[in-house]
Amino acid sequence: MITLNRAASALVCLAATVLVGCANTTPPAGATAPVKSSATTVAPTCGKTNLLSTGQLARSVAPGRWITMAELQASLPKSPVDVGFDIDDTLVFPSPSFQAVLFNTDGPGGSNPYGADIRAVVSNPKAWHDVHHVHDRYVIPKQVGRDLLALHQKRGDRIHYITARVGVEGAQLEARMRKMFGVEFAGPIIFTAMKSKTEAMRARNLTMYYGDSDSDIEYAQAAGIRGVRVLRATNAIDYDRRPCFGKFGEEVIIDSDR
Repeated sequence: MITLNRAASALVCLAATVLVGCANTTPPAGATAPVKSSATTVAPTCGKTNLLSTGQLARSVAPGRWITMAELQASLPKSPVDVGFDIDDTLVFPSPSFQAVLFNTDGPGGSNPYGADIRAVVSNPKAWHDVHHVHDRYVIPKQVGRDLLALHQKRGDRIHYITARVGVEGAQLEARMRKMFGVEFAGPIIFTAMKSKTEAMRARNLTMYYGDSDSDIEYAQAAGIRGVRVLRATNAIDYDRRPCFGKFGEEVIIDSDR
Protein backbone atom coordinates (compact mmCIF):
# COMPACT_ATOMS: atom_id res chain seq x y z
CA MET A 1 0.00 0.00 0.00
CA ILE A 2 0.92 3.63 -0.20
CA THR A 3 3.34 5.09 2.36
CA LEU A 4 2.08 8.43 3.67
CA ASN A 5 3.96 11.28 5.25
CA ARG A 6 3.05 12.58 8.66
CA ALA A 7 0.82 15.35 7.34
CA ALA A 8 -1.24 12.88 5.38
CA SER A 9 -1.39 10.59 8.39
CA ALA A 10 -2.83 13.37 10.51
CA LEU A 11 -5.56 13.95 7.94
CA VAL A 12 -6.56 10.34 7.92
CA CYS A 13 -6.75 10.24 11.68
CA LEU A 14 -9.32 13.05 11.66
CA ALA A 15 -11.31 11.25 9.03
CA ALA A 16 -12.05 8.13 10.73
CA THR A 17 -12.62 6.21 13.69
CA VAL A 18 -13.52 4.11 10.67
CA LEU A 19 -9.98 3.40 9.74
CA VAL A 20 -8.00 3.07 12.88
CA GLY A 21 -5.84 -0.07 13.07
CA CYS A 22 -2.50 -1.61 13.74
CA ALA A 23 -0.23 -0.85 10.82
CA ASN A 24 2.40 0.87 12.92
CA THR A 25 3.09 -0.82 16.23
CA THR A 26 5.50 1.70 17.71
CA PRO A 27 4.30 2.73 21.18
CA PRO A 28 3.27 6.41 21.43
CA ALA A 29 5.59 8.71 23.32
CA GLY A 30 4.96 9.19 27.04
CA ALA A 31 4.59 6.07 29.11
CA THR A 32 3.35 8.07 32.13
CA ALA A 33 0.64 10.67 32.42
CA PRO A 34 0.86 13.57 34.90
CA VAL A 35 -2.00 14.12 37.32
CA LYS A 36 -2.93 17.12 39.38
CA SER A 37 -1.61 15.61 42.60
CA SER A 38 2.04 14.92 43.23
CA ALA A 39 1.54 11.26 42.28
CA THR A 40 1.86 9.96 38.75
CA THR A 41 -0.16 7.27 37.03
CA VAL A 42 1.49 4.80 34.70
CA ALA A 43 -0.44 4.62 31.44
CA PRO A 44 -1.17 1.23 29.90
CA THR A 45 1.57 0.13 27.56
CA CYS A 46 0.93 -0.50 23.90
CA GLY A 47 1.60 -3.66 22.04
CA LYS A 48 4.95 -3.45 20.33
CA THR A 49 7.11 -5.27 17.85
CA ASN A 50 10.83 -5.96 18.36
CA LEU A 51 13.26 -7.23 15.74
CA LEU A 52 15.30 -10.13 17.11
CA SER A 53 18.88 -10.91 16.14
CA THR A 54 17.52 -13.89 14.22
CA GLY A 55 15.58 -11.54 11.96
CA GLN A 56 12.27 -12.66 13.45
CA LEU A 57 9.71 -10.28 14.92
CA ALA A 58 8.71 -10.62 18.57
CA ARG A 59 5.39 -8.99 19.34
CA SER A 60 4.02 -8.12 22.76
CA VAL A 61 0.48 -7.04 23.65
CA ALA A 62 0.84 -6.50 27.42
CA PRO A 63 -1.29 -5.76 29.37
CA GLY A 64 -3.58 -7.56 26.90
CA ARG A 65 -2.96 -11.09 25.74
CA TRP A 66 -2.64 -12.96 22.47
CA ILE A 67 -5.40 -15.39 21.57
CA THR A 68 -5.40 -17.93 18.75
CA MET A 69 -8.43 -18.79 16.67
CA ALA A 70 -8.58 -22.18 18.38
CA GLU A 71 -8.54 -20.56 21.82
CA LEU A 72 -11.14 -18.06 20.72
CA GLN A 73 -13.44 -20.79 19.47
CA ALA A 74 -13.05 -22.77 22.70
CA SER A 75 -13.91 -19.69 24.77
CA LEU A 76 -17.24 -18.99 23.10
CA PRO A 77 -20.57 -19.79 24.80
CA LYS A 78 -22.16 -23.10 23.90
CA SER A 79 -25.39 -21.48 22.74
CA PRO A 80 -25.62 -19.00 19.81
CA VAL A 81 -25.13 -15.35 20.70
CA ASP A 82 -25.25 -11.93 19.05
CA VAL A 83 -21.81 -10.94 17.78
CA GLY A 84 -20.80 -7.55 16.40
CA PHE A 85 -18.13 -6.64 13.89
CA ASP A 86 -16.45 -3.46 12.82
CA ILE A 87 -15.93 -3.53 9.05
CA ASP A 88 -12.96 -1.43 7.96
CA ASP A 89 -9.53 -2.87 8.87
CA THR A 90 -11.29 -5.60 10.85
CA LEU A 91 -13.06 -7.62 8.17
CA VAL A 92 -11.73 -5.83 5.09
CA PHE A 93 -8.70 -3.85 3.90
CA PRO A 94 -10.25 -0.48 2.96
CA SER A 95 -7.24 1.75 2.36
CA PRO A 96 -7.58 1.98 -1.46
CA SER A 97 -11.17 3.18 -1.17
CA PHE A 98 -10.50 5.85 1.44
CA GLN A 99 -7.31 6.94 -0.27
CA ALA A 100 -9.37 7.74 -3.36
CA VAL A 101 -11.45 10.39 -1.60
CA LEU A 102 -9.18 11.63 1.19
CA PHE A 103 -6.27 12.44 -1.11
CA ASN A 104 -8.00 12.97 -4.43
CA THR A 105 -6.32 15.56 -6.68
CA ASP A 106 -8.67 15.52 -9.65
CA GLY A 107 -10.03 19.00 -8.95
CA PRO A 108 -8.85 22.29 -10.48
CA GLY A 109 -5.15 22.87 -9.90
CA GLY A 110 -4.76 19.49 -8.26
CA SER A 111 -7.29 20.24 -5.54
CA ASN A 112 -9.51 17.68 -3.88
CA PRO A 113 -12.97 17.87 -5.50
CA TYR A 114 -14.55 16.36 -2.38
CA GLY A 115 -13.53 19.25 -0.13
CA ALA A 116 -10.87 21.78 0.75
CA ASP A 117 -9.90 19.94 3.93
CA ILE A 118 -10.47 16.60 5.55
CA ARG A 119 -13.49 17.69 7.53
CA ALA A 120 -15.14 18.89 4.37
CA VAL A 121 -14.43 15.59 2.66
CA VAL A 122 -15.89 13.53 5.49
CA SER A 123 -18.97 15.79 5.62
CA ASN A 124 -19.53 15.62 1.87
CA PRO A 125 -22.30 13.13 0.94
CA LYS A 126 -20.74 12.83 -2.51
CA ALA A 127 -17.57 11.42 -0.96
CA TRP A 128 -19.49 8.64 0.78
CA HIS A 129 -21.64 8.03 -2.28
CA ASP A 130 -18.50 7.46 -4.33
CA VAL A 131 -16.88 5.33 -1.63
CA HIS A 132 -19.88 3.02 -1.52
CA HIS A 133 -20.65 3.00 -5.25
CA VAL A 134 -17.20 3.26 -6.84
CA HIS A 135 -14.11 3.03 -4.68
CA ASP A 136 -15.16 0.11 -2.48
CA ARG A 137 -14.69 -2.14 -5.48
CA TYR A 138 -10.98 -2.02 -4.60
CA VAL A 139 -11.57 -3.16 -1.01
CA ILE A 140 -10.46 -6.72 -0.34
CA PRO A 141 -11.45 -9.11 2.45
CA LYS A 142 -8.98 -9.99 5.18
CA GLN A 143 -8.39 -13.66 5.85
CA VAL A 144 -9.14 -13.15 9.52
CA GLY A 145 -12.46 -11.64 8.47
CA ARG A 146 -13.33 -14.75 6.49
CA ASP A 147 -12.25 -17.00 9.35
CA LEU A 148 -14.18 -15.13 12.04
CA LEU A 149 -17.39 -14.89 10.05
CA ALA A 150 -17.18 -18.57 9.10
CA LEU A 151 -16.65 -19.50 12.76
CA HIS A 152 -19.66 -17.57 13.99
CA GLN A 153 -21.87 -18.57 11.08
CA LYS A 154 -21.14 -22.24 11.77
CA ARG A 155 -22.08 -21.75 15.42
CA GLY A 156 -25.40 -20.19 14.44
CA ASP A 157 -24.52 -16.86 16.00
CA ARG A 158 -26.39 -13.74 14.89
CA ILE A 159 -23.93 -11.47 13.10
CA HIS A 160 -24.18 -7.67 13.27
CA TYR A 161 -22.14 -5.01 11.47
CA ILE A 162 -21.56 -1.69 13.21
CA THR A 163 -19.36 0.77 11.35
CA ALA A 164 -18.30 4.35 11.99
CA ARG A 165 -18.82 5.15 8.31
CA VAL A 166 -21.47 7.68 7.27
CA GLY A 167 -24.47 5.82 5.91
CA VAL A 168 -24.93 7.63 2.58
CA GLU A 169 -26.04 4.95 0.10
CA GLY A 170 -25.34 2.36 2.78
CA ALA A 171 -27.30 -0.32 0.93
CA GLN A 172 -24.37 -0.57 -1.44
CA LEU A 173 -22.07 -1.59 1.41
CA GLU A 174 -24.59 -4.16 2.60
CA ALA A 175 -24.75 -5.72 -0.86
CA ARG A 176 -20.95 -5.72 -1.13
CA MET A 177 -20.51 -7.41 2.25
CA ARG A 178 -23.01 -10.13 1.31
CA LYS A 179 -21.24 -10.74 -1.98
CA MET A 180 -17.75 -10.62 -0.49
CA PHE A 181 -18.31 -12.99 2.43
CA GLY A 182 -21.47 -14.89 1.56
CA VAL A 183 -22.72 -14.43 5.11
CA GLU A 184 -26.12 -13.12 6.07
CA PHE A 185 -26.31 -10.68 8.96
CA ALA A 186 -28.98 -9.61 11.41
CA GLY A 187 -30.68 -6.33 10.59
CA PRO A 188 -29.25 -3.55 8.48
CA ILE A 189 -25.70 -2.31 8.98
CA ILE A 190 -25.56 0.36 11.66
CA PHE A 191 -23.69 3.50 10.56
CA THR A 192 -22.64 5.63 13.54
CA ALA A 193 -21.19 8.48 11.42
CA MET A 194 -17.92 8.76 13.40
CA LYS A 195 -19.74 8.67 16.74
CA SER A 196 -19.77 6.19 19.61
CA LYS A 197 -20.84 2.62 18.91
CA THR A 198 -21.72 1.81 22.51
CA GLU A 199 -25.46 2.44 22.27
CA ALA A 200 -25.66 0.50 19.01
CA MET A 201 -23.96 -2.45 20.72
CA ARG A 202 -26.50 -2.31 23.53
CA ALA A 203 -29.42 -1.93 21.12
CA ARG A 204 -28.35 -5.09 19.27
CA ASN A 205 -27.85 -6.94 22.57
CA LEU A 206 -24.32 -7.97 21.63
CA THR A 207 -22.26 -10.39 23.67
CA MET A 208 -18.97 -9.49 22.01
CA TYR A 209 -17.53 -7.16 19.39
CA TYR A 210 -14.50 -7.38 17.11
CA GLY A 211 -12.64 -4.23 16.12
CA ASP A 212 -9.24 -2.88 15.18
CA SER A 213 -9.26 0.56 16.77
CA ASP A 214 -8.77 1.68 20.34
CA SER A 215 -12.25 3.19 20.26
CA ASP A 216 -13.80 -0.13 19.20
CA ILE A 217 -12.45 -1.77 22.36
CA GLU A 218 -13.41 1.21 24.51
CA TYR A 219 -16.97 1.19 23.16
CA ALA A 220 -17.30 -2.54 23.78
CA GLN A 221 -16.02 -2.27 27.33
CA ALA A 222 -18.34 0.69 27.97
CA ALA A 223 -21.23 -1.48 26.78
CA GLY A 224 -20.14 -4.17 29.24
CA ILE A 225 -19.32 -6.74 26.56
CA ARG A 226 -16.23 -8.60 25.41
CA GLY A 227 -14.10 -6.60 23.01
CA VAL A 228 -11.62 -8.55 20.89
CA ARG A 229 -8.89 -6.76 18.96
CA VAL A 230 -8.13 -7.48 15.32
CA LEU A 231 -4.83 -6.10 14.05
CA ARG A 232 -4.77 -3.74 11.09
CA ALA A 233 -2.87 -4.87 8.01
CA THR A 234 0.78 -3.87 8.12
CA ASN A 235 0.51 -2.21 4.69
CA ALA A 236 -2.59 -0.19 5.52
CA ILE A 237 -2.63 3.59 5.60
CA ASP A 238 -0.67 4.91 8.56
CA TYR A 239 -2.39 7.14 11.13
CA ASP A 240 -1.37 9.91 13.46
CA ARG A 241 -3.29 8.40 16.36
CA ARG A 242 -1.67 5.00 16.38
CA PRO A 243 -3.73 2.23 17.91
CA CYS A 244 -2.43 0.75 21.10
CA PHE A 245 -3.28 -2.93 20.88
CA GLY A 246 -3.46 -4.62 24.25
CA LYS A 247 -3.83 -1.25 25.97
CA PHE A 248 -7.12 -2.10 27.60
CA GLY A 249 -6.16 -5.61 28.65
CA GLU A 250 -8.15 -7.02 25.76
CA GLU A 251 -7.54 -10.18 23.82
CA VAL A 252 -5.68 -9.68 20.53
CA ILE A 253 -6.07 -12.26 17.78
CA ILE A 254 -2.64 -13.42 16.70
CA ASP A 255 -1.74 -12.92 13.00
CA SER A 256 -4.99 -11.02 12.45
CA ASP A 257 -3.28 -8.28 10.44
CA ARG A 258 -3.89 -10.26 7.26
